[in-house]
Order: sequence, then C-alpha cells, then structure tokens
Amino acid sequence: MDERPTKKRKVRKGTRSCWQCRKRKIRCEFASNEEETCNGCQTRGTVCVSQEFADQEQSSPPERGLVQRLSRLEELMLKLADKVGPDASAINKAITPAPSVDGSSQAVPTSRSPPPDLARPSTKITLSSSSAPGLGPSQPSRNRGARNGSKYDELCRELHSAFPSLHAAKTIVDVSRGPVFILVMFYTNQDIFEGKSPTVASLTSMPDVTNHPALLAKYLLQLAICLQQMPPSLDASQLQLGLGGSAQEKMNEWVTAASLVTSNDELLGSAEGLGCLLLQGFYLINSGNLRKAWLVMRRALSLAQLMGIDTDGARSMKSCDPATDPNTIPTSQALWHRINFCDRYISLLLGLSAGSQDNSFMSDESLAWDTAMERLEKKYSVIALRVIERNRAPVHEAYAITQSIDCELENAARAMGRTWWEIPSLPEHNDMLANMSTMSHLMLQIHHHTLLIMLHLPYMLRNQTNSRFDYNRNTCLGSSRAVLKRCIIFRTANDTAFSCRHIDYSSLTASMTLLLGHLSRPPNVREEDWSRQRNEDRALAENVMAKMEELAVLNDDKLSCESAGIIRQLLPIVDSCSGADPARLACDEARRNLQLTIPYLGVININTTANQAAEPPHAVDLSHSQLPTPSNNTTTTTVSSEAYQDTPPPALSLEAFLGTDNTIPHEDVGAGLSADCLGGWPCPGITAEAGDWTFQGVDTTFWSLLNCGVSSDFTR
Repeated sequence: MDERPTKKRKVRKGTRSCWQCRKRKIRCEFASNEEETCNGCQTRGTVCVSQEFADQEQSSPPERGLVQRLSRLEELMLKLADKVGPDASAINKAITPAPSVDGSSQAVPTSRSPPPDLARPSTKITLSSSSAPGLGPSQPSRNRGARNGSKYDELCRELHSAFPSLHAAKTIVDVSRGPVFILVMFYTNQDIFEGKSPTVASLTSMPDVTNHPALLAKYLLQLAICLQQMPPSLDASQLQLGLGGSAQEKMNEWVTAASLVTSNDELLGSAEGLGCLLLQGFYLINSGNLRKAWLVMRRALSLAQLMGIDTDGARSMKSCDPATDPNTIPTSQALWHRINFCDRYISLLLGLSAGSQDNSFMSDESLAWDTAMERLEKKYSVIALRVIERNRAPVHEAYAITQSIDCELENAARAMGRTWWEIPSLPEHNDMLANMSTMSHLMLQIHHHTLLIMLHLPYMLRNQTNSRFDYNRNTCLGSSRAVLKRCIIFRTANDTAFSCRHIDYSSLTASMTLLLGHLSRPPNVREEDWSRQRNEDRALAENVMAKMEELAVLNDDKLSCESAGIIRQLLPIVDSCSGADPARLACDEARRNLQLTIPYLGVININTTANQAAEPPHAVDLSHSQLPTPSNNTTTTTVSSEAYQDTPPPALSLEAFLGTDNTIPHEDVGAGLSADCLGGWPCPGITAEAGDWTFQGVDTTFWSLLNCGVSSDFTR
C-alpha cells in the first residue's frame, strides 16, 4: 500500500477566502467585515479556515473509499444469505471482518446484528394439539437473534420439537398403508422400477433441526398421513407410541405445525415445498375436508405455474436440501399431472371450475414411459375437465358435448381390453405392492363409472316417455351398479375410512343414483324384468349401507354414518315404485311421499307414486356387460344438438332451492320431485370442516345436476 505523506496545500497571504469555498470552487462571501465565518460555511455548518492559515483537514487516503465499498458489499452479501434460509448461514463464516483505516478489524453492521435498541423480540409459536389443521395466515417466527443468524431457526425448532420418537415413527410407517400411497403420489411406476424413488424405510429418516423448514414439514405430513391410514383394528394406544394424546390429536398437531410452512410462500419454492402442499391436500381429502383441500390444491397449482413446470415438462425440480440425490427428485411432469388430477376431481365433486386447462402431461413424450393404467388415469383427468366445462355450457350445446365425452370414455375403455374390466381378485398373500396394484385397478374402474354417472346424471330423470334419454338412464343405472359392487370389495379389503376417501363419495353418488332410478319404470321394460332388477338393486344398496355402517362404527366416521342414513331414507323408493297401479299399492302415505333433508340446501320431496309408467308395448333385456361402453347397452339413442334445442330445461334449479318459493314441481311429473327452502338455516363458512359440514357440498352438486341440468352456475 502506498504510504506517501499527503502533500500540504500552499498558504495564500492577504486573502479572506476559506479553504472550503476554494475546494467547492465557489465565491467566498462574508455578511460583514466583522464576521469570521463566511456565508457558505455558515450554511454548510463547516469550519471556516482562511487560506492565510494551513488547512487543518487532512484529505482521506485513497484506501478509505475502497474499504467503505467492501463493507457495503459484505453487508449486501449477509442480507442475501439471510433471505436464502438456514442452510445459507455458512456464508457468514466465509466473510471476513472489514479492516479499519488503522489496520485493525472492525465489525460490519448487518441486519443480523442490529443495535440493542432496534432489535425485535422473537415471536414464540405455540402449537395446540386440539387445534384442527387449517389454512390460516399463521406466520413463522422471525427471530433475528436465532442460531447462525437465520430468521427461520425458531420455526425449525418448533417443527423439530413436534417430532415423535424414532421408535414411534418406525412403528407408524411399518403398520400403515400410507407409505405406498405417498410413493405413488409423487413417482410413476417407471421411476419406482428404476429405483428413482426413495425407499419406504427412508420415510422414517428424521431430518435435523438445521435442515430447511420444508423438509421438516414434509416429514411431519408424511407421518400424519401414515397415522391417518392405519387400520382401525390397530389401537394406537396399544402400540406404545408415546404420542402423549390420541392419534387424531397428534395428527392435528403435526398438520398444524406443517401449515406454518405451507402458508409461507417464501418456503415453498422447491420440490419439497410443492410436495408439502400435495401432502397436505391429500390429508385433507381423506379427512373429508374437501373445501380446504381444494384451496390447498389451487395454491399448489399456482405455485407450479410460477415454477414453470406447466410449460416445460423436462424442467428439473430444485431441492432445498443439498444432500438430496437429484435422481430421486420427482419429475415435473409427474407433479403437474398429480396436481391437476386432484384439482379437477375436487372441482367436479363441488361443482367448481377447474384451475387449469393445460393438458401438457398428455404429450406423446410423457405417455411413452407410462403404463396402460397411468395413461388411462391421465385420460380421466382430461375427461374430468371436459365434464366440468360441459356443466357450464349453454343448454343447446350441452347434450352434444355429453355425447362427445361419452365417446371418449368408450374409447378409453376399449383401449384397456375387455378382460381388464372384470372385477379383480385381491391377492391372498400379504404383499403390499401387489395389494396396491389391485387397489389401483379397482379405483380406476370406480373412477371410470363415476365419470359416466356425473356425465349422464342431468338427463336421467328427463321425460320417461321420450326414448331419446333411455341411453342416459341406462348408463347411469349400469355404472351405479358397477361402482357399488367394486366399492364393497374395496372397503372389505381396506376398512380404513380415512384412506381413499374418494371411494366413499363415489359410493354415495352411485347409491343415490341407483335408488332414484327406480322412481318410475321405463315404458319399454317388462314388469317381471323390472321386478327382478328391483330386488337385485335393493339387495345391492342394502349391502352398501351395511358396509358404511360398519365403517362408521370401526372408524367413528361421521361421513359413513350419514351416507348410510341417506341410503336408508331412499330405500322405500324401490318398494313403492313397482310399476303397478298406485291405487293398488299397499304402502302408507309416509312411504309414498319421502322427504330427504339436505343440509344448507333444503328438503327434497319425493312422490314415489306419481304417474307411474303404463304397461309398455314392447320390452328389452336389462342385462349388462362387464365392458362399460355405450355399445354394450341394449338401447342407444343418438340425439343431435339441434334436436335437443326443442327440449326445455328443467324448471328446478339451485336458485329455486335457495329462493323464496316453498314448493317447485319437477319437469317430469313421473319423478315427483320438489324442494322446500329451509328458511333460517345458517350457512356454514366457505371452508367449514367435515365436522360442521359432512358432505362439503357434494350432495348439493348431485341434486343440482340431477334437477337443474347443466346450465346453472352452482357456485353463485
């Protein structure tokens, strides 16, 4: 470093101008001759030294400016490290203190070490085990004095303190079906086959408190799902888990703690952060909290779009853990499809719009590595979007769209082959992967028939004397029987009510559809054939009701209990609507006039003896094939959109349900449906939980589709 002495300035004799004005090259003026300080120095507040004397202010060495710039650069680096997260705190150690002018080290003031009078107190986060998992705006603690200077250290300690013991975590993972569901949620069969997915044992690998908060939250959510899907025959208290409370309380505590991360956008910009949203949504769906699950999935959809995985399926996902093997990170295509599949499924059940119309996961490059079942699942995601859009289409266009979607479902079914649609047999040996493959087979079959029901439901109770809607009615009834038969098998093998909750929604939808289909006998069906089919359908509905009651007792499940209650209320339809003369029916007034109470919607009045069909001039066979395609039904009617324009829309709508009219007749007198508005019934919050709103609006969507067709906006 150049240590040459500073050159002294030349002294000027006989002048009053000061050094400060000379340096600024301005005129040095005095207010009067008696003033010793010039006007400029008075304004600036500087010392006025005449040029007759030597300048006492030494010029700054050239190194001082460099030191100041280095100090500012180091301060910016520390602020940047503060924003990155806990793992970036090591940057602090790599930055050396800035040297002072005299060669000694001086501390650089940063945002991590504010003066004592400016330091903010840390915010203590208390986790309550009794609080339900929510989506509130809970924010993590931002303790500036945390370990290593990270603002999320306090949050990491709070999350880590909620961890169970390693013994408890291993026990939960070993006895639960949850690990397999978690793996298939993020990875394709090809990834699992090639070893690109983590092992089940890795789910018990406890992250350190120094890891990123998203890793800690993901660990808690995985344990919550595994605990949620434990068989009801296993008593958590007998497993000596040491949870310090009931299993439900512990799940609520874990999910509540994890929501501190999932509600903070700064912590979600990684594969683990996006995975946390998926896990939380999966947990909420199985808990029966569909509306909160819809909000979580919509956040995951928005985050995925911000990360760009919807436009670039080959984009590599970033991990927040440097130690993560890049080969085990889920692919962006798999995550994008899973998010859209869940979002569209929930939106269809709740009568809401889909979050995205992007189907890039159906590209040829993506499908090339998929199995036949994975390709079928992606097709169903696209078809679900089309059904949602059909529900909001104009009436004169809806029926043509329905026919087009029905053809897509038929082609998807044919691509799998006839034998694939036979009900699979459960493996006798206790192989988790084999059982999961069979369960996935059953779930896809159930999903196919559920889509068919939702597609044709608006036309099932149209004018029974008009044969143009025979195909819609037959498809609804045939698919309902197929769903119920498979649901009984599925729930016999998996009696955990909080596992695969969508099976129960499909079962309820199919049960109501099947029983309401007996409101009147089709005019072209013989009495003896209809009587035989009626007895078979009643027995099937009773078996489903018994299975739901069993699940309700085993799991203390409110949804199963109330679903069984709805089936019990609708069973008299099968007994009353036999197609005989109403005057000869041996049933009382209560049986012939049913009332079904729909919370937050109204009372559905069902007149089971109104205008029954007369003896038909001809009959058809009601047998159904295993292959659920339109060509296998006995009656197929093709109706163009122009022909459908002549059919007026039903008079019963959701607006009528919620309006001031007390009784609104259905378009079809034979159906005998009307609705009473429940005045004064308090509406739940938009994110009410299953304990306050059991069906979450699934029943509202069903009755809206059945009674008001496809032209109403169900969300208004």
